[in-house]
Amino acid sequence: AKEAISSLSEKGILSGNGKGLFLPSNKITRAEFIKLITEALMLDEGTATISFEDVSSKDWYYSYVQKAVSNGIVKGKSDVYFGASEFISRQDMATLIYRALTKLNKIKPLDTVSKKYTDYQDISSYAKNSILMLSEYGIINGYEDGSYRPFGNAARAEAAQLIYNVSLFIE
Repeated sequence: AKEAISSLSEKGILSGNGKGLFLPSNKITRAEFIKLITEALMLDEGTATISFEDVSSKDWYYSYVQKAVSNGIVKGKSDVYFGASEFISRQDMATLIYRALTKLNKIKPLDTVSKKYTDYQDISSYAKNSILMLSEYGIINGYEDGSYRPFGNAARAEAAQLIYNVSLFIE
């Protein structure tokens, strides 16, 4: 993901830990991923009222969550809980990206898909379509063993590669 990390860093979409390190193997939180989506897709300013108990107007990620909610990309883990500090799963990452690309009319649902993962049955029902569509468009990939690992927490490098793939797709 070196090219993806460098490119997104140059565009100001991605940053390290403030000490000159990116830490590609570290897991990425839901708040960090929402920042990447909103920055990469240059979403309009948010005006939605945020009712998540774990998102305060004082939080660094508040404006990003507000943009994502205003643009219909994120709904939270429940009506009152966003899960900002939780690590994001691979299936949730795909779901948010698919939702964003659909809302922005950058992607259209396909009638048929050829890509199947060996662990397809493990993917949550809400995420199956997103994963299959993004796979068919070449935006996401599984692992060499043919699996997708939907419940695996996404690493920062994986998130960077996905956002980079999205930016190339919409150019």
